[in-house]
Amino acid sequence: MVGNRTFSSGVASAVMTKRWTSATILGQKTGGMPNSYGNGSMIQLKNSGLILTCSTMYFEFYPGHDNNTLAPDVQIEYSLEDYKNNNDPVYNYVVDKSLSQGMCQNYTQN
Repeated sequence: MVGNRTFSSGVASAVMTKRWTSATILGQKTGGMPNSYGNGSMIQLKNSGLILTCSTMYFEFYPGHDNNTLAPDVQIEYSLEDYKNNNDPVYNYVVDKSLSQGMCQNYTQN
């Protein structure tokens, strides 16, 4: 499951899952890029004494994928009504899919 708040290592995990398994990625486009800079190191500026964090490595988890986001295999949108009613469409999709395939026979919805 991914969404617009999925960044950094979360995106890396989703990319590796997508590339190396048969799992289905659900949700919304990620907030972070599949290939990006990371591994921050702290640097202190000599004159001002300010401390900065600077990325020192480029990670290409998805070679040839130049998009700014990772799209899920199944796009599931949230609506304002979902938020208001504390409804999670991704969770509902997983439960419905699992029930239809006989994977959650003893499931009871709260």
